[in-house]
Amino acid sequence: MEIIFLTEGGKENGLGHIMRCQALAEEFIKCGHKILFYINGDVDFGCIGEQLAVPTTSLGCHSFEYIRCNWLNELPNIDDSICVIDSYKMSDTHINQIGKRAKKCLWFDDLSNRSYKVGFVLNPSIYAGEIKYQEPNVKFLGGKDFIVLRSGIRIKTAIPPKETLETVCIIMGGTDIKNLAPQFAASLCDYKLNIITSSISNSSEQLKKLSSDKINVFENLSAEQIAQVYVESDLVITAGGQTVNELLHLRKPFIMVKVAENQEGNIAFAVSNGLALLYDQEMKTLVGSCDYALRKKLYDNMGKYDFSRGVEHIVSTFLEE
Repeated sequence: MEIIFLTEGGKENGLGHIMRCQALAEEFIKCGHKILFYINGDVDFGCIGEQLAVPTTSLGCHSFEYIRCNWLNELPNIDDSICVIDSYKMSDTHINQIGKRAKKCLWFDDLSNRSYKVGFVLNPSIYAGEIKYQEPNVKFLGGKDFIVLRSGIRIKTAIPPKETLETVCIIMGGTDIKNLAPQFAASLCDYKLNIITSSISNSSEQLKKLSSDKINVFENLSAEQIAQVYVESDLVITAGGQTVNELLHLRKPFIMVKVAENQEGNIAFAVSNGLALLYDQEMKTLVGSCDYALRKKLYDNMGKYDFSRGVEHIVSTFLEE
C-alpha cells in the first residue's frame, strides 16, 4: 500500500518537517509500504538525498518518491489513501478536506492546538505526554513513547562525558534562521568546533569561510554522520527543535537556544528537569561554566530516556487500529 506524505520544506520552513516524515517513512517501508512525498516549498532534493545518505534524483529515492508542489492550493489525489500530514501552513479548511477524502490520517501537531475530526494526532515532543487532548474521535499520540528519531540516530550508543571540555558542536537547524552559528563560533575560538549546517542555511557561506584546523564545517550530513559528530563532541549548542530529542537519546550535554515560539515547550521541559542549559548569558561564559561535574550531571539526568522504539511504536499503533 502507498503512504502519502503532505509536508513542506525549504529556505523558509527549514528541513525539520521533511526529516521527521522521512523517519516515519523508513518504518513504513519496513512494513512493506511504498512512499510518496508531496512537498510544498523550494526544498533542494539533492540536500534531502545527501542527508538520507542514499542516491537521489529529483523524483525518486529508492522507495521514496518526491514531488514538489503547492498542495495547499490544490490537493493531489489522496482519495481513499493513507496520509501523513506535517504542515504549519495548512488551514482548518485543508484539515477538513483531507480528513474527508483520505482513508486514514496521521497529523503532526507540535502544539496540539488544532481541531481534527478524524485520525491520529502526533505530538512527538518530550513534554507532550502531559497534554490532555479533548477531541473524542481522534487518538492522541505524544510524549516519550512517541518520539521521532531517524534510524542513524537511534542506533548510536551514548558515551559518558570526558573530564575536559575540548570540542563544541554547533547545530542551529537546517536554515539557521537567525544566523547565529557564525556568531557563536566567533566567541568560542578557544575550543575545537564541529559545526553542522546545510546547503540551504542562511549562514552556510559564512561558515565555510571559517573552516580551519580547529573548526570543522559539515554540510548535508546523514543522520548517522550527525550522530557521530555528536558523539565526538563534548558539548552541543542547538536550537530548541527536534535536535533536542536526538541529544536526549544520546545523553549528550547541550545548551538550548530559542529561535522560534514553538520551541518553548521543549525548552521549558528540558531546563526544568535538569536535562539541558538555557542560552541566557554570553555564550563563551556559559560554555566555560560547563565543567565535568555539570556535564556528568546532565548526562546522568538524561539516562532515563530511550527513544529507540518511538518510530516503531507510532507506525504500529497507527496501522493496527
